Amino acid sequence: MGEELQDLKITKEVVQKSSKEAKPGELKDGSKLTFHFKTYVVEKGQVGELLDDSRELGQPFELLIGKSFKLACWEKCVQTMAINEVSRFHCPRATVMEYPTVSQSLRDIKSGKTQHRTHTCAFNAMTKTSAYPELDELQKNMKDLMFEFELLKIQHNDEYEKELWQMTAEEMQENIPKYHEEGNLMFKEGNIEEAEKKYTNAISCLKHLQLKERPGTDTWQKFDREQIPLLLNYAQCKLLQKDYTTCVNNCTEVLEKIDGSENVKALFKRGKAHGMLLNEKECHADFSLALKLDPTVKSYIHREVREMEKQMKLRDRRLSSALVGMFDKM
Repeated sequence: MGEELQDLKITKEVVQKSSKEAKPGELKDGSKLTFHFKTYVVEKGQVGELLDDSRELGQPFELLIGKSFKLACWEKCVQTMAINEVSRFHCPRATVMEYPTVSQSLRDIKSGKTQHRTHTCAFNAMTKTSAYPELDELQKNMKDLMFEFELLKIQHNDEYEKELWQMTAEEMQENIPKYHEEGNLMFKEGNIEEAEKKYTNAISCLKHLQLKERPGTDTWQKFDREQIPLLLNYAQCKLLQKDYTTCVNNCTEVLEKIDGSENVKALFKRGKAHGMLLNEKECHADFSLALKLDPTVKSYIHREVREMEKQMKLRDRRLSSALVGMFDKM
């Protein structure tokens, strides 16, 4: 790895030696390195102003090995370090051309701006301006940069929970039943928000796998069917969170599937959500079809219809009072 730094004309200076003897050694693709960083502009061979500090940005940086991060030099540099080591790396301008874009993304996340940014050509990058004048100036007149890294943690593939984009197809298939089971357990414990996240993870994995299959094939239909119980569980979470519109949308997705058109649970949940939204016509339509498909739900439907009628009367009284008050002021 030291030879690679030499090839890139990157120089390293150890500021603080590691308290641990072991070096990270050979890291496989997918290993996660967590570190703090500081970025300095180098002017005429001298270290100048501090441009960025991860501590001020709110959290350390997490880098996945072998995932084509924009700043390839970071991956090369940090892999030469041991845990708790602090080192500085002087990186020539040719190795840090993407830094203004990376810095802008990190600053936007800190400030709450999370809109998706697309890749742009070099001309656009030179002509477009950001909310950070110092980054615009650096983009126009790129200089060498000095990075100070403090390596905090090294995690191998099996030592952390991967996000969807980090998983292979095999890992997604392994994680789907795990997410489902964990979601059910959290739901039973009353942790609805965390249960919803687990169901979302499982659904996302299935949808991603399904996209790789030709529509209508056996495998495609299998992934489609497996989404149904997860979507229903997710819809139940949304019902309990009083997010009725999302519940309606998820139940509709189930009912539009090949094997979901007569799903009584989806009809009942959607009917209930429509009832809470006071969509009387849609509520009665869903409950009528659910009752036709499964007469055993009759008592539950009557209860929900009574609740909707109660809410509608309350709404009408409030509207009437508001109108009376408005006319009294005229």
